[in-house]
Amino acid sequence: MAGKGGITARNLGRPEGATAEETRKRLLQAAAALFARNGLHGTTLGEIAAAAGLTAPAIYNHFLSKDDLFIAAACVMFDEIAGAIEETVAVPGGWLARVTAVLGMIHELYREDMVLQRLGMSALVECARDPDRFGAIRSARERLDAPFRRVVGDAVAAGELPADTNVQVAGAVLSSLVMSGIAAYTLLHPSLADFDGAVDAFRTLVVDGQRKPLRLVGQG
Repeated sequence: MAGKGGITARNLGRPEGATAEETRKRLLQAAAALFARNGLHGTTLGEIAAAAGLTAPAIYNHFLSKDDLFIAAACVMFDEIAGAIEETVAVPGGWLARVTAVLGMIHELYREDMVLQRLGMSALVECARDPDRFGAIRSARERLDAPFRRVVGDAVAAGELPADTNVQVAGAVLSSLVMSGIAAYTLLHPSLADFDGAVDAFRTLVVDGQRKPLRLVGQG
């Protein structure tokens, strides 16, 4: 699965090796965990350096500033999640089967800790607060929409969804429902039982209960 050894890896400890690439990965992993827990403004470079086993000045060999490190951690996270979704929606079957497969992947990826949910929400808050400074985060998050748009587009082509469905909008809405919706719920209800319940509820509402597709109609 995408994300092995990266932000979405389960183990955020220190990988072996002292190359520049490994040091950068170590910094990104440490930063992701701390930003997820304390937010951008509640985290210092000294704390990140200590967690990564480095000195604070060493961070500047890899990142220009704390903002730069935050942006990089968020973008890597979204890129890795997008890769995992791309792999998952490549399975054969109709759009409901493919969405169900994504739910299973999310269950595996998100279930054991809250780093991805918290970092993702924190990243979107900072992007909304200062879109010019954090515009790269928005672009990275929007990459998660592409595989969902492909699923919707394939469903329209196969006659599973109405021909006048706005694929761009419907795909982005489906992406937000699956990714941001479950993440937001589990931030407030962080137990494993609550997470399992959120995934089951989404599956019931959107997949099992989908007798007539919810229509999102527009031009184009």
